[in-house]
Amino acid sequence: MVDAVTQAYDLRSQDVPPEGGIATAYYPEQWFEPYLERRRQNGRVLYEALGIARGEQEAMRRQHRRNFEFFGAPVGMLFTMDRRLGGGSFLDYGIYLQTLMLAAKSRGWDTCPQAAWNLFDDAIRPVLRTAQNESVLCGLAIGRADTTAPENCIRITRRPVKDIVHVLDS
Repeated sequence: MVDAVTQAYDLRSQDVPPEGGIATAYYPEQWFEPYLERRRQNGRVLYEALGIARGEQEAMRRQHRRNFEFFGAPVGMLFTMDRRLGGGSFLDYGIYLQTLMLAAKSRGWDTCPQAAWNLFDDAIRPVLRTAQNESVLCGLAIGRADTTAPENCIRITRRPVKDIVHVLDS
């Protein structure tokens, strides 16, 4: 399965971002602040840690391709959803995925949720033999994290909780 999926990726990866690959809108049509700068900063931190310089397209493609190999994890899961469902179903799916990741962690396994799969929905669905109305949402790698790998040693800057959570006193 992984070989078939990575082959589908290889055929399409020349078109990053692929045209028409997204069956369910995952990203905004146009990024805006403050999210645009956060996204750029996260990319800079990741690729710097990996030793990939800006503009090294082939090295970036190889790194991106690792998503479709589940980063070498022994278990890879793909999640689809009927694209006719509404936004509430995305919330439900997120809750389900978080529960699955917490359950794996409670049993000593690490997880890596992977949004990259959504970008190649149209190339991957035939490999999965899903119904036409299904859309690939994400992948999930399950295994043991390599804590020495550069990508697992970076720390992404997050907004402070006090800036996100607002407590209303009664």
